[in-house]
Amino acid sequence: RRCCSRCMTGGSELAWDLSAAEALLSLSLASIIVVAGVLLRRERLSRLSPAPEPFREPPAAPPAPPTRQRGEDMSESSASVASLAPEFAGKVFPPLPPGETQPLASAEELEAIRAIRAAAAPQLAAVRSPEVSSDLRILRFLRGYGRVDDALVQYLRMLEWRTECKMDDVRDAVVGLPLEVSALPHGALLEQYYPTTLFVGQTADGHIVSRDFIGRADAVRIFREVGADRLHEWFLHFFELRCVRLDELSRERGHLVQNIQVKDLEGLKLEVVLSRDGRRGIALVQQVLRIAMHMYPESALKLVIVRTPGFFAMVWRMIEHVLSPRTAAKVRILGANFYPELARTIDEEMLQRMGYSRPQGAALGPADADTKARVA
Repeated sequence: RRCCSRCMTGGSELAWDLSAAEALLSLSLASIIVVAGVLLRRERLSRLSPAPEPFREPPAAPPAPPTRQRGEDMSESSASVASLAPEFAGKVFPPLPPGETQPLASAEELEAIRAIRAAAAPQLAAVRSPEVSSDLRILRFLRGYGRVDDALVQYLRMLEWRTECKMDDVRDAVVGLPLEVSALPHGALLEQYYPTTLFVGQTADGHIVSRDFIGRADAVRIFREVGADRLHEWFLHFFELRCVRLDELSRERGHLVQNIQVKDLEGLKLEVVLSRDGRRGIALVQQVLRIAMHMYPESALKLVIVRTPGFFAMVWRMIEHVLSPRTAAKVRILGANFYPELARTIDEEMLQRMGYSRPQGAALGPADADTKARVA
């Protein structure tokens, strides 16, 4: 069970029913043979061990109103909000380049922000978290959606979601906490099975760098020992803490501070992806991405996926459809030769702290072309 239906945006779209057969359609003949061998070995092993508890599909949440970002069609929302902010109906701000440091709001954007805040005044009256009504928070919606009335529509949905999920209580619980996995509810248990560093350091522009060792995560133990409900609770606390901290740093730095996320897939195995818990993990990723994009837009500066295995194209097809065009433009997918590209964003001293060393003779430059070809 979740705190509210909006956290399960799209209901059946979370693809809890993804099957190995659907995944195999994306594989080459050689990969099919490998998977068949893996499944055969698992079948033989299952005869020697007690049968596991049958997997019960979670109840499907009712469909929530669609949430979209810049580049997606939200034209039907214009008429419904024209009366709230008539002077900005249809007003579109040109997009800033994704993945680059953004300035704070311009004078014209500040006018739009004030109009959005005024239009949302009845809903904001029920919100006690001061960050939610700030110029910075509304600016993230304006930059993420571009069109003023679309930003207002999603901002109102976010306020409703916060009320349903009691996010003011979550905000009160996380203010002042360090950006550490163990500082959040159930984090001490989670970090045993999911190696993650929420705060590696900051770039010269103040952007927060984080790193997840997804390839080393123990999906079976995560769902067995932590469980989906506690994972959901942890992520809500993390998103709230991260956004509060990003807003604080933005005020200190004088520009929009965001998160650079490094996802390391070294060690990820195909048999894990195709397993029951692997499919649950992919569904969780889809759910988490939806919450992050629509309730905390423009929190991410870049998402860099490194050391991707040869079958990653299959995994990526399961995830990419969830991303908005603007979010997808921030993603970089790299293979073994990831260091030169990563060093263009993160300084080498920080990379060394993360355990990454420059290959001998490597020059800073574009990512390896073979990886980009695999996921194209």
